[in-house]
Amino acid sequence: MSALAYPFLKLALESKEAVIEKVKSLTLELKATMFLLGVKEVSKMKHVRYILLGPLAEWARSLKGKWI
Repeated sequence: MSALAYPFLKLALESKEAVIEKVKSLTLELKATMFLLGVKEVSKMKHVRYILLGPLAEWARSLKGKWI
């Protein structure tokens, strides 16, 4: 979640309303993702099986054993 700090801090320099809109947007994106994955709790997202295709799959295979 630390990757989210900069966008929020940048928006905080604009206005409180900008931060609130970002939170609403992020919440909506998270809810949509959870719905599409069929999970009701964020903690369950790490147990969802996934399929990677194309360049993303190639990149992930190249990292195998290097991290995670």
